[in-house]
Amino acid sequence: ATVDADGLGYDGGTYPSNGSGPVGGVGQYGGNSQSGGGGAHCGSGGNGTGGPTKGGTGYADIINPTTIGAGGGPGYTTGRYGGDGGGLIRLLASGSITIEGTITADGEDGLNSGNHGNGGGAAGAIFLDATNIFGTPDLFTATGGAGTNFGGNEAGGGGGGCVTINYTTSNSITSSTVNVYGGSGNLDGGAGVLYTVQD
Repeated sequence: ATVDADGLGYDGGTYPSNGSGPVGGVGQYGGNSQSGGGGAHCGSGGNGTGGPTKGGTGYADIINPTTIGAGGGPGYTTGRYGGDGGGLIRLLASGSITIEGTITADGEDGLNSGNHGNGGGAAGAIFLDATNIFGTPDLFTATGGAGTNFGGNEAGGGGGGCVTINYTTSNSITSSTVNVYGGSGNLDGGAGVLYTVQD
């Protein structure tokens, strides 16, 4: 089974707008050899090539995540899209949660189009809060989207997201089952955070 919030965060930017969200990637508004910056969430977005195309700065609350990933900035010329950010998944229970399969809240890659790269969207967040967490999950991912590269005009990667887990007992959660990487790009997006609290 899969719970999927990939690309359900803030929208990626379309020229001439920045990526959506509190810290969306900055778009490219003119000139050659410049591409969009990556969106941010828990990790900061990476810068695109040239000019003012900076990635956003990380802003998430890792203790009680309630926010979604920001969109990536677009490259130059109408119709070029930055990647959408990842959404938010919150699973809260006063008793037990049993998890089988995969939970994802990844940012989307920048759209592959044109001669200038589009920034990756930032990852969203996953929040699990229960007394007992059981099962055999395959993977939790909150990874940033990649910035696209056209003719050396590479965009910034989206920032990684948050995976926050509050529990008393668990037989299923290990760091090897969680990915919060930033997306690849001219500058990679910053890594997100895995935050666990055992009561």
